[in-house]
Amino acid sequence: MAALEKVMDALEDNVAASEKIIDTLENIMDTLEILMDALEDTFAALENSLATLESFIAALEKVFAVLENIMDAVEISGPGKCLFCS
Repeated sequence: MAALEKVMDALEDNVAASEKIIDTLENIMDTLEILMDALEDTFAALENSLATLESFIAALEKVFAVLENIMDAVEISGPGKCLFCS
């Protein structure tokens, strides 16, 4: 009978240890979900930053096009001539 009690005690210990392992795994899963949410937010922010950068580059391209047109106008008018005089 003592051997059976030892086996039962060992089984109870194993069940308790298994419950602790399950709790730990649940905590790990919760932490991973939080990390995944944070990664999704980070990627969304990166996408927004990329869109902003693309808009900025497009604006710079327009500025350079205007500057190029001004330079072309200066070359066409020749030195010493007023571009904006009537």
